[in-house]
Amino acid sequence: MKSEKPGTHGLSDGLRREETARAAGRAEEGVAGITLDEKVRLAKRNGRPLRIGAREFMILRLLVQNPDRTFSREELRSLVWPDELSIDLRTVDVKVYRLRNSLKLQRAPDPVASVRGVGYRLKATCVEDYEKWHKQLNARPLRRSGS
Repeated sequence: MKSEKPGTHGLSDGLRREETARAAGRAEEGVAGITLDEKVRLAKRNGRPLRIGAREFMILRLLVQNPDRTFSREELRSLVWPDELSIDLRTVDVKVYRLRNSLKLQRAPDPVASVRGVGYRLKATCVEDYEKWHKQLNARPLRRSGS
């Protein structure tokens, strides 16, 4: 009888590698309630899926992986559109605008900050603001109609 390594459950080496890779690519918890799942290119905020395009996802991934780092518009353009030199900087602004609208939560702080004359960053301080907002939201008693 074939001996198995402990914890392998009879899986072939290829399947084990595939499962490990799948588990490694699963959702990463980011800041301000933002979760990214690289494998299926899905972004969520506070558990709610965001309707964003591929370029917005790439921008969000850069911001989540580098909180409090300011990216210039030129830098975002070269990282998100590496082969397309004709992309206007205004396109970057539009993509960030759309991303911000997708990230909006009722009365929650905006996690994306504009740094005047420089570019954009994901506010690390937004984590504390988001946690305060989330606690306040959950602490409110539900209103009953007709009482």
